[in-house]
Amino acid sequence: MQHARRPALPDPLPPLVPDVRLDARVALRYHALTLLPLPGDDASLHRPVYAAAWQRTLAAAGVAAAELLRRVEEAGVALARGPARLRWQADVLPHPAAAYPDGPLGELERRLAPSHADAWSAALDATETCRARFAARLAPRAPLFRPLRLAGLDRLVVYLCPALEGAGRAARAGAAYFVAVGLPEDEGGVRAALLQLLHECCHPLVDELVDEGGAGLDTARGAAGHAAHRRREDAALALGFHWLADDPELRTAYVRWTARYRDPTGLAERLAGALDVAEARRAAVLARAAEVARAARGGRPVSRSSRRDRRQEAGGRGRPSAPGRRRGRTPRAAPAVRRSADRR
Repeated sequence: MQHARRPALPDPLPPLVPDVRLDARVALRYHALTLLPLPGDDASLHRPVYAAAWQRTLAAAGVAAAELLRRVEEAGVALARGPARLRWQADVLPHPAAAYPDGPLGELERRLAPSHADAWSAALDATETCRARFAARLAPRAPLFRPLRLAGLDRLVVYLCPALEGAGRAARAGAAYFVAVGLPEDEGGVRAALLQLLHECCHPLVDELVDEGGAGLDTARGAAGHAAHRRREDAALALGFHWLADDPELRTAYVRWTARYRDPTGLAERLAGALDVAEARRAAVLARAAEVARAARGGRPVSRSSRRDRRQEAGGRGRPSAPGRRRGRTPRAAPAVRRSADRR
């Protein structure tokens, strides 16, 4: 079967300016997820202090504690066991105007919506100040996001969500990539949000290199698919280190940021070597990392045909592609959910 050749990429790749937004509906989803304990799951966004404060706010608004507890428990069970549990982590990002989901999570969101809307309106001036500041910090860094074009992406939409802290979520829809990160309230928060954003941007560039055909992915620790989730996170964390090769100060901050999720001992060296990515996939991840670093600094990305030629000249290391299978990434028309967790 003949596949259409991907159009040649320009040299250098054009900058990609992030579109930074506030959206009450997107924020409500992560507000609801933050209230839900998910023990033993890397996808948990639960923040006990935040949840306790909102319990008091909701009680003052007339939501009985017993009712809130029941709805939180029901939604937590659905999120821990339901077939849509991973999709619910990010499906709102490409479709912020979509209706509430069916089931306990949608019911919880409906019950939370009035109080959340009041709080959102009251804080809108302050959150808009944070949004404008973050957008202003990102604008000069538009060239940094050039590598996303290697994955067939030409739009980057960033939602700032007050409930998110130390975590991000992302989803792809066609050539657009949607990311949610926490609301940066000060300069330290700006840097943390930037590093989280960069991490989310690594996944569409590297996930395919470590995914095993037919292997499921699960963020629940102990589940059969947790190893696949861990492989993705290791590869993405390593890619981010190489992405920042031309920004030593930010790369140093990135290593400190990564130390929240991985053993800090010799971490920079381990990131340079792709962490715990399996030997069979490490060369591919490091080759992609070199390509991303080159694209970020403005150089022409290495073409797939050039990489293939070099492998052939070197003796054809690696296993050839299966017949009829296209190498590389094809932009997907339907949203593809990306999860990044507090515990990578």
